[in-house]
Amino acid sequence: MQDKQQDPGGDDGTNPIRITATRENPFLTVEVHDTSDTIPKIAPPDPSATAGRGLAIVQSLSHAWGWRPTTTGKAVWFRLLA
Repeated sequence: MQDKQQDPGGDDGTNPIRITATRENPFLTVEVHDTSDTIPKIAPPDPSATAGRGLAIVQSLSHAWGWRPTTTGKAVWFRLLA
């Protein structure tokens, strides 16, 4: 399992995130934790936008995906066949 966490409260405007990966045969589950309470939703991106395609990519490549609220924000998860 790998975890990555950014330093909270930086002057560069970043928010802390944590990424976890867990193997539960036959799946690999990845969770991305952040401090936002915004509900994730798939929306058609503006063709000229440089962001907004992540969940569409996750949905097309994963076996399943979802999200859950946490005490510090939310966690978005997806499962891949391992």
